[in-house]
Amino acid sequence: MSGQINADQSTRAQALQRVLQDGLTHHQAGRRQQAEAHYRALLREDPDHADALQLLGVLALDDGDAQKAAALIRRALVMMPNFADGYLNLGNALDKLDDTAGTRAAFERAVALNPDFLLARLNLADLLNRLGEPARAEMHARHALHIAPGTERALLALWQALRSQRRWQDAMQVLQHTLAQRPGVPAMLCDLASTLAEAGDIDTALALHRQACAMDPGHALIHMGHAASLNLAGNIAGAIPVLQRVLELAPGYIPAWLTLGWCQRGLGRFEDACACFNRALEIDPNQPEAHWNLSLLGRAPAADPAKEATLRAMMHRDGLTLFQQAAAGFTLGKMLDEQDRCDAAFAVLAEANAMIHAHQIANGTGFDAAGFSTDIDTLIANTPAAAFAIRTAAGVESALPVFIVGMPRAGTTLVEQIAASHSQVHGAGESRHIATICQALAPMIRAAGPDGVWDGAQTQPLARAHLERLASQGGTAIRVIDKTPDNVLHLGTIATLFPGARVIICSRDARDNCLSHFFQLYTDGNNFSYDLAECGWRAHETARLVEHWRAVLPIKFLDLQYETLVGDLEGQARRLIDFLGLEWEPACLDFHQNERAVATPNMWGVRQPIYHRQVGRWRQYEQHLGPLFAALDGTRSG
Repeated sequence: MSGQINADQSTRAQALQRVLQDGLTHHQAGRRQQAEAHYRALLREDPDHADALQLLGVLALDDGDAQKAAALIRRALVMMPNFADGYLNLGNALDKLDDTAGTRAAFERAVALNPDFLLARLNLADLLNRLGEPARAEMHARHALHIAPGTERALLALWQALRSQRRWQDAMQVLQHTLAQRPGVPAMLCDLASTLAEAGDIDTALALHRQACAMDPGHALIHMGHAASLNLAGNIAGAIPVLQRVLELAPGYIPAWLTLGWCQRGLGRFEDACACFNRALEIDPNQPEAHWNLSLLGRAPAADPAKEATLRAMMHRDGLTLFQQAAAGFTLGKMLDEQDRCDAAFAVLAEANAMIHAHQIANGTGFDAAGFSTDIDTLIANTPAAAFAIRTAAGVESALPVFIVGMPRAGTTLVEQIAASHSQVHGAGESRHIATICQALAPMIRAAGPDGVWDGAQTQPLARAHLERLASQGGTAIRVIDKTPDNVLHLGTIATLFPGARVIICSRDARDNCLSHFFQLYTDGNNFSYDLAECGWRAHETARLVEHWRAVLPIKFLDLQYETLVGDLEGQARRLIDFLGLEWEPACLDFHQNERAVATPNMWGVRQPIYHRQVGRWRQYEQHLGPLFAALDGTRSG
């Protein structure tokens, strides 16, 4: 009798297997209705048939019903918990539902079950890139390339991970390898151009962007890459028509609306900027970045409990990136601060900053306080006053370049705006050109040490090329300003290459300076800003370096204190213009009417008459600033 039962069960299993196989055949041939009919027939015979549940889930996902797909696949995985493909499909469904944590867990489970599962590795690499975890994304992309060398999607994921880690040369090598496999692909050419722009080779980047746009004029993302590089080049006005072309091709593309609003804000067109950010919110009301950008337009909002509740919810909403969640927190904190609800503002901002700081620590992208101090020690040791006397043949004499340096948010933008309001001064904004020059010269500088002669054959061509670039930017101006605060780290090289340059060192009450950082969300850089102790230590060590430069620099420099400038605008502005060797022009007092492009978080502030609210602001938050005060006193934790 038992033999007959076993035979019947075997026959039934074979019949079900034939139904499943027929369903798969229909599925693979694109006959979806027939496939679904077979899978449902299986479930009528066996309601817990794992394969039928899972494949019905795949069909539901293809039909756009991610909720149904996830439910079906989860039921299947109860019966087959070690089925890697099922976890891949579950992750794809959850990704459509903006369940970031669930998506990640599903892809990671698929990879754990099958370490050589190529598609799972690729999906996980792409997800981690989106989540801002490039080191982990790099690991999975490299494993994917180990499984299937030359896979284009893996190469692009690896490029994105390297790019996010600012490993420009490695990223470019990956892209060049990819382009060698598929030469003439406009999107890849655009990616290479974007990487070159971020690495500082703006001219080559823009030429490649123009080439890519000409090859595929209907590709919105290629135009978007071009606009981003124009912004990096400081050509905000030039980026606007490119972004308008992006929006002609993709009217609902929110990053283009946000970037266009940023550009309009940089040109002082605040109503146009407001319209762009509001348009992004019309497309998707759950856009914290649009709220953040609106908050930077200088319009103090009235108390709005509903908006506060919305922003608080966004800080923890699954489906938003960490940056978006933080943007909601910074927006809310700014709202509360402008209503003088200081304790509530600090609590929210502390949470938002902690989110980013924890993410930096987890990904190895945080501020290395000890390493920064070591770098300052090295700079000081390698640039005694005597070193400049033996490097005189390394530079090129010119009065054209002016450098404004100091801690970021120490008034550098305001000083540039005042100076650039003079008819003979051009404000070129921030650039990476000096950092790129220093990187190119680093091996020679290390080899020379503090007592060595610099090779003019290496240094002078770079100096001349930079002066030509400044002259091209400045037109008829006889002074061109590079307002990159972190050039304070490169003043030894600047003084050597440009002995005729002028340097303006901006300083500010470090307590206000650091608090200003803590209130600011950055899209890039300033990784010390998200922890008060780290920010204080960065300010402390920068001040130590500045004291060294004051003692040894052989070129002209001027100290400008933010608080003094705010308290005596005309006196300090006249002092500034006199330092530049120019005749006084009253337009310098009307700096807020200057329509030049400004690319800085304080785009709104430099369009306003001088105001005093930022002076002594730290006192409103004094009870919360213990770690900052300790760091500024020279006590570093950790």
